[in-house]
Amino acid sequence: MKNMIPVFFLFLAASAAFGANDALSQASPAPLGERVAIYLQNMLAIQCAIWEQNHPVDMDYREEIHLAVSYEPSEKLIGVSVVGTQEDPKYVQTLLEKIHKTMLSFNKKIKGDYGIDLSVEDFSLAYLDTRNAKIILRLKNGTIVDRATPSAPEPTPTHSTEIDMTPKL
Repeated sequence: MKNMIPVFFLFLAASAAFGANDALSQASPAPLGERVAIYLQNMLAIQCAIWEQNHPVDMDYREEIHLAVSYEPSEKLIGVSVVGTQEDPKYVQTLLEKIHKTMLSFNKKIKGDYGIDLSVEDFSLAYLDTRNAKIILRLKNGTIVDRATPSAPEPTPTHSTEIDMTPKL
């Protein structure tokens, strides 16, 4: 019985540690758009890993890209931010169209799981060139809505120019 006392206190301490996270376990419904965006984020992460491994022949493989998929409730769109290092608008357009087509290829699964059909009009895609901190291209409703014009990058603001750090008395 003496051996059980330390085990009891160990379980008591562990349950107290887990008790602090009760708020995280409470159910709250997420909008359907957010759930679909999370699904697409996961599927595109897998797809990008496959692209990087296979170096597709239908695209000029040049870089590793990073994607962020989110639901934009004000516009009722699924937004896709693609981050990479390319400045070539033709390459970027091909890449965005490929990502767009890939997302639409998941429509059968999305219809089965969420009961909706996604269309071309449900997406907004943008490509950010990290070297110049510029958006190279935006695709909305399946068409180009914004193409960056080559120019010098804007200077990055320093901490001292953004915030007045002098103490106020």
